[in-house]
Amino acid sequence: MAESGNGPLGSETNPGVVDSGTLAVAQHTASVPIGSCDPQKISYFDVAKLLPVLDAQGWTVGKAFMQFWIDGNACTALNDPKLKKATISANATHKCVRSYPISWDWLLGFKEAKDAYNTFVQDKLFNEAAIKQLIKTYGNRSGNFGEWLTERLKPAEIRELFAEHQIQKHQVEVERDIAKLTDLTAALADFGFFAMYRGTNLPYTVFKEQMPRLRSILASSGLLPGNVAIKTNDEVAQWLAERYIAVMIISDVGVFAADIYEFNGFQYLGNWDLENKTVWGGKAWAIDAWLMDDVRYGLRRQIINVENATFRRYREATCKGGDFMALTTIKMLPRSRAILIPK
Repeated sequence: MAESGNGPLGSETNPGVVDSGTLAVAQHTASVPIGSCDPQKISYFDVAKLLPVLDAQGWTVGKAFMQFWIDGNACTALNDPKLKKATISANATHKCVRSYPISWDWLLGFKEAKDAYNTFVQDKLFNEAAIKQLIKTYGNRSGNFGEWLTERLKPAEIRELFAEHQIQKHQVEVERDIAKLTDLTAALADFGFFAMYRGTNLPYTVFKEQMPRLRSILASSGLLPGNVAIKTNDEVAQWLAERYIAVMIISDVGVFAADIYEFNGFQYLGNWDLENKTVWGGKAWAIDAWLMDDVRYGLRRQIINVENATFRRYREATCKGGDFMALTTIKMLPRSRAILIPK
């Protein structure tokens, strides 16, 4: 999220029609065995009662995501064993984790998301970490890579490619102050921007025939020393061949945003007033959530202390409630950049 996001105060996307290609086969996970669900035996709160609160607050995307989770068959997102949290890569091939679209227009309408996006595309697409990963992933092959990347491609259609081809990411941490909630926090909260690359590798054997195109790209990328710039193309090709086994030329970068809507671990999600249709809370109530499950306040007990466990109990009792992956389409950014692959 970069690849995390928990519950109604942390996960999301945009309401709209979900095409059939994004829907995974509905099935139960090992944590909720088929046939074990019994609302009569498991004490739980019907989380669908939270939907009118989201509606009253104008959190339309947050409501759409919670509804999508409620409607899904029981499914628990997998945690990355190293990061100890649910990630995009850990769930890319997890069949019961469905996919849901995020609208770019909706997402970039929030300043913190737009600022993070600008930082990502301006500063991180070709930083040291990205170049190191590009060489590690594609440096030992010749020819084209990432040819399947296209504008508005649905990442849900290429989930099986994430593990190998997702090169760079940028974690976005969204304000979690319950007194300052927006539709972004009600839906995504923390999420991530991710990048995959399209380009080609030119081995040293074709350096001469690829001049002067190769020389021009190297010069614009600042990769030719001054004394080489005045030499002939053949001399530049020889200089390169003596030092590098290939030149990687990036033509485009495919960027998308993603998050996992899940309820693993402990997270306090606020006090939800079902009568006045508001959300409020703080550290003291978070302690209540930590110490006791399903805490309710008021004479009519219409204020519900909500946490991740509230949603997990709903799933255990009903066999409904499916964690899912929220994804924008691919946004293609033209980027002409050369990367030298040393011998």
